[in-house]
Amino acid sequence: MLRRLEVAAAKKPTDRLIIDLSRCRYLGPDAVACLAAVILEFRFQERQVEIVWPTGPEQLREYCVTSGLKFLMGDDTRDIAKIDSDNVIELRQLSTSQFNHADPVVDMLKSHIQLGDELEEYLRYCVLEIIQNTYDHSRSPIGGILAARFLSKVKEIRIAFVDRGAGIRTTLSTRFPDLTPDSVLRRVVQGRYSALSRENNAGLGISMLVSWVTHLGGELSIISEESWTRIRRSQRLFEESDFRFCGTGVFFTIPVV
Repeated sequence: MLRRLEVAAAKKPTDRLIIDLSRCRYLGPDAVACLAAVILEFRFQERQVEIVWPTGPEQLREYCVTSGLKFLMGDDTRDIAKIDSDNVIELRQLSTSQFNHADPVVDMLKSHIQLGDELEEYLRYCVLEIIQNTYDHSRSPIGGILAARFLSKVKEIRIAFVDRGAGIRTTLSTRFPDLTPDSVLRRVVQGRYSALSRENNAGLGISMLVSWVTHLGGELSIISEESWTRIRRSQRLFEESDFRFCGTGVFFTIPVV
């Protein structure tokens, strides 16, 4: 879906974007965050967007409501009573890094697992670091989009953060011109690679997120421009994607045991 969405969004500015979800059978926070980011980017450019909504299953139709995606498209008939705050974080558009921006993610985790003070502080740091990176580096016209959901069937929390700005390779190339699509995320995950947009930038945000997610037995994926990685425990996969993702998407899952 990401590839089709990016290809459609890259058409000339006079084109109207129609996103056809009629055959879709599942959307997670990653897809919803990407869709919301493209919608907001098009609005910023004063371009039109239309969504053809899924016809089923019912859980998917309901998630289009509870995630805030339909509300974003102007449907204000959502049933607030259906929204389970323990299981769904509605789409949030964030343009600055503030301490309370991590609250929804922390509260969701706390409602399903025992989260000690140290892990809570670590999680807050990771979430805020992702938001701060967007604010410092990406120059995204829409800021960043946060979405999250707890899936009871697989007992897993899925979290997504997406921006539509300059990607990681573009940002870092000012200091590291030798970066290639298949090497940039490998270096970022190692840590200590920063564009130094602020004096206290240390380039540790993503590497610390990787440590935290893998410590809890989770999985993390990052896509930025032509670079893509998936990390799970000791497995690390770095590849060059066959399409260009505008901006950066950070997606991670935390198992609930």
